[in-house]
Amino acid sequence: MSLPSNSVIDLVAEEIQNFEARHVHEAIQLIENGNTIPFIARYRRVQTGGMDAEVLRELKMLYDNLRAVKSRVDKIIEKDGNLIPRSVKEAMRLARSLEEINELYAPFKKGGKGTLAERARSLGLDSPAQCLLDNPCKVIGLSQYIQESTEGLQTIKEIETGIQHIIADVISKDKDLNAIMEHLLDGQVSLECKTTDDKMKNDEAKKFENYYDFCINISRIKSHQVLAINRGESMKVLTTRGFMSEEAKNDILSWLRNKWIPSNTAALNKKLLNASIKDSFKRLIEKNYLRRMRVSLTATAEREAIEVFSRNLKKLLLAPPIRGQNTLGIDPGFKHGCKLAALDKHGQVLETAVVYPFRDLSKMAEAKVCDMVKRHKCTLIAIGNGTACRETERFVVNLIKRNAFAPQETSYQIVNESGASVWSVSKDAQIEFPNLDPNLRSAVSIGRRLQDPLLELVKIEAKHIGVGMYQHDVNEMLLKGALEGVIEDCVSFVGIDLNSCSVAVLRRIAGVGVKKAELIVKWREKHGPFVNRKQLLDVKGLGHKCFEQCAGFVKVNSSAHRDSASRHQQVGKYRKLEEIANDHLIPEPLDQTRIHPESYSTAYRLIETVGANINMIGTPEIARLMDNWWKKSFQERAKEIETDEETLLLIMKALEQPLGYDLRSDIKQPTFRRDLSSIDELVVGQCVSGVVRNVTSFGVFVDFGIEKDGLIHQSKLGSASNLGPGDKCDCSVISVDKTRLRVGLKFERLKNSMPMLE
Repeated sequence: MSLPSNSVIDLVAEEIQNFEARHVHEAIQLIENGNTIPFIARYRRVQTGGMDAEVLRELKMLYDNLRAVKSRVDKIIEKDGNLIPRSVKEAMRLARSLEEINELYAPFKKGGKGTLAERARSLGLDSPAQCLLDNPCKVIGLSQYIQESTEGLQTIKEIETGIQHIIADVISKDKDLNAIMEHLLDGQVSLECKTTDDKMKNDEAKKFENYYDFCINISRIKSHQVLAINRGESMKVLTTRGFMSEEAKNDILSWLRNKWIPSNTAALNKKLLNASIKDSFKRLIEKNYLRRMRVSLTATAEREAIEVFSRNLKKLLLAPPIRGQNTLGIDPGFKHGCKLAALDKHGQVLETAVVYPFRDLSKMAEAKVCDMVKRHKCTLIAIGNGTACRETERFVVNLIKRNAFAPQETSYQIVNESGASVWSVSKDAQIEFPNLDPNLRSAVSIGRRLQDPLLELVKIEAKHIGVGMYQHDVNEMLLKGALEGVIEDCVSFVGIDLNSCSVAVLRRIAGVGVKKAELIVKWREKHGPFVNRKQLLDVKGLGHKCFEQCAGFVKVNSSAHRDSASRHQQVGKYRKLEEIANDHLIPEPLDQTRIHPESYSTAYRLIETVGANINMIGTPEIARLMDNWWKKSFQERAKEIETDEETLLLIMKALEQPLGYDLRSDIKQPTFRRDLSSIDELVVGQCVSGVVRNVTSFGVFVDFGIEKDGLIHQSKLGSASNLGPGDKCDCSVISVDKTRLRVGLKFERLKNSMPMLE
């Protein structure tokens, strides 16, 4: 695919701050050549000037948008280029949005069929209308256009009305009008919401009670308010209207009169032009502006909602795994009971059951839970945060307080269960657990989410995970694209074991996808575990491009590596290490790192140069040797082993990291609970610790162990602008409403932070 013109690249470069145009050009070239965002972000940093995944995705979105704009301009110029002045064509080529294109094109675009102006033009009134505009000082004899047999031309009044409609249409398409209106209407436009008394009686409508009698200047409206109003309007609970201040209206009308009615205008013409201006403003200009205003507000709100959702999802996916502990997953419920699933440390199901702790069978429920915890040595209990969550939490806390699990030491954690029920009836769940009731599958999912959130959550469509706001009210394609990008980044940069991953996880790796993931797993089932990354090329249907994109993000943590060191030592007398690395059948220790196969020879040169050996990967000793080696001059050392500085840095970091390193391990694990508090115990000024459950544009919800999550309003967040699900923070209580079970919090400090993907 050909690259866009330099002007387009320059426009993208202007938006991507802190990067030179040449880096933007290289990034676009890489994307156009079929490279994935994670691959570019990790392995092509020299070409892009160090762009990370988020910057690259922003660049790609801008590029795609501008390409669509360029395509639209080309089509317009091809169709109506002879009607459009050169200056306007140039302005179109520099435009950055389809809205700008449409505004520039409007004066030269034929009106739609059936408009009042088009009807008047079809009657032949375009000529007198244009004459009036060209020479307003000259009175035109309209009687010559009278045709008694033609409706619209039967009287002077009808002819004047037709001319008025044509002039109103011309005025509404004034190329300077939009810029003037943006200036004159700054802070002068408001949005008003109303509802009727009968709607207020509807239980569903009560969710919108904040907007029953609501009016706000659009310069102060929040994104969540826009989306809530849109939903209320679609449900016919709310009626809305946008309006301009009278002062702003008068200013616009005054500007229009000054432009379209010269001082020497004839009296009769002046009257007609005045009527045309009023008609144009009331029927076209005002309505068009207010419609565009609503569209713009919605687009901004959707964009912010998607950004919040993406940020929350990223936090949730990168929550630290809890390894090496057997876990009891509980899907709470009243009528249908609490579903239990005991899992071993690898997430394999040991036993399932259903108990009813909120009926007369509570003693039986206690006995069953205690039996499963002790028999399977479950040190952790994961409780879903859905219906009956707090009641189930009290049930578990009561058992812990009574030391009912002794001698087993057991604690618990509340887990976001959104999407678990959706996954439990999916095709993938049926394949994995064909003989397990869907309700029990949910308990399995909840337990696994605590053990390894990333591996479990990637099975679920992102919009069902429930860590955003109004996700069902935003553009579905934009939301899906953004969330798919977040998942791809997280899974790729964390990395997966090629010999143990499922199709659901593998398909999220950069460059793979569903079909190739299925091919890889089928090959593994037929031929046994992969010995090294290079064997991916043996999978029919996977070409060199796919291998290039995905190889650095999959690891081969095979038991064969235990014997690889001795084989290297035996063969090393006769062959260079980089030659061994290219052997198709020998386990490759570097396959356990994030070093890309294209850089293996460089990595081996580095290992030999610093006086290390392959057995030292991930040890303090190799870190010490490399540290002493590069201090002379990093730039010179890169040249010494024939590579660039970015690649050398990546290789050195990878060799220092322990085998099996997981970037999520850098995050402090959550504190597991053994007790529960009540809202009755809270006082204003008290300090509490909790875990972020959800983030919206108006605030952050924090679970700190009472009946309902507390809210840190946006105004009380201070500098904590990047909080996300799973973050642990300290807060102070600023308000307690025991009647409505609402607690207001103020953020104090963050106790953990999300790792950088790259």
